[in-house]
Amino acid sequence: MKQIGKVGKRNIEANKKLKKIFFEKRILRCEKCNSNFFLTFAHKHKRDWYKKEDRQKLLYDFNEVLLLCVNCHEEIEVSREKTNKLFKQLR
Repeated sequence: MKQIGKVGKRNIEANKKLKKIFFEKRILRCEKCNSNFFLTFAHKHKRDWYKKEDRQKLLYDFNEVLLLCVNCHEEIEVSREKTNKLFKQLR
């Protein structure tokens, strides 16, 4: 079985914090299409961007994350322009 490294542990902790934040804000469906099927957190930047020491807390900052279904997440994941547009619209 593969061990979870430092970055993996940080991502798990960030996801726990994000779940709490989104639950408290009552955001429980995809913010783009309103689906509740296979929800995931979509970050404003690629995960590697958050590895720098001064950016690690942004990994679970509400303004850096959207709650999206897998389909909507994949749609914006491939296009920086689509990502920026949706974040501008929703945050």
